[in-house]
Amino acid sequence: MQGKFIAIDGIDGAGKNTQILLIAEYLRDKNIRFQTSREPGGSELGEKIREIFLDKKLAICRESELFLLFAARFQHLQSLILPAINNGQWIISDRYNDATYAYQGTARGIEEKILQSLEALFPNIYREPDLSIILSPDLNTATTRRKLRGNNPDRIEDENQEFFDAVIRGYEQRAEKNSWCKIIAADGTPPEVFAKIKPYLDELINK
Repeated sequence: MQGKFIAIDGIDGAGKNTQILLIAEYLRDKNIRFQTSREPGGSELGEKIREIFLDKKLAICRESELFLLFAARFQHLQSLILPAINNGQWIISDRYNDATYAYQGTARGIEEKILQSLEALFPNIYREPDLSIILSPDLNTATTRRKLRGNNPDRIEDENQEFFDAVIRGYEQRAEKNSWCKIIAADGTPPEVFAKIKPYLDELINK
C-alpha cells in the first residue's frame, strides 16, 4: 500500500511547526509510519540550497529564486518523498508547491503558467500532495509570533506587509482552484487549530 503526502503551508508565523508536531503525534497514535521534511530542504542538496535561498546577504532575482526552489524540490521528490510513499510511509512536509505559487507567483509576480510548465517538465517525478493544509492566521498574529521567536529574520521574513498580503492572496487562490488545498483559520490555540485539521486527516486515513 502506498503512503500519503501531506503539505503544511502558510506564511511565516502561521504555526506550521506546532501543527506538524500535533499531526505527527496523531499519526503515531494511529500506528501510521511517517517522516517529516521541509522545503526548501528535504535532502542534502536541498538543505544547502536552503542556506543560499534564505541568506539576506545575497541579492537573488525572482527567476533565480524560482529555479533554486525547483532544484531543491525535484531532489526532494526523488531522494525522499517518492521512495517513502512507495514504501508505504506518509510524508509531512513543511511547505511545498503552494508556497511557490503564493510567494514566487502572486507576491513576486511570476506568471502561473511558468510555474505549471516547470512542474510539467518531469511528469514521472512531479507529484501533487494528497492533502495541503494552508494555515491562515491574521497577519498581525503571524507577525507577533515571528517576533516572539527572537530569531533574526531571514531574507523572506524580512519582506514588507504588502508582500505578505500578496502571499495570503496567493494561498487563497490556490485553495479556490485545487480541491486538496484546505484553508484553516489559525488564530486559535494549537489544539483548537488541530481540531480543524483532524477531519481532513481522518478522511485521508480512511481512503
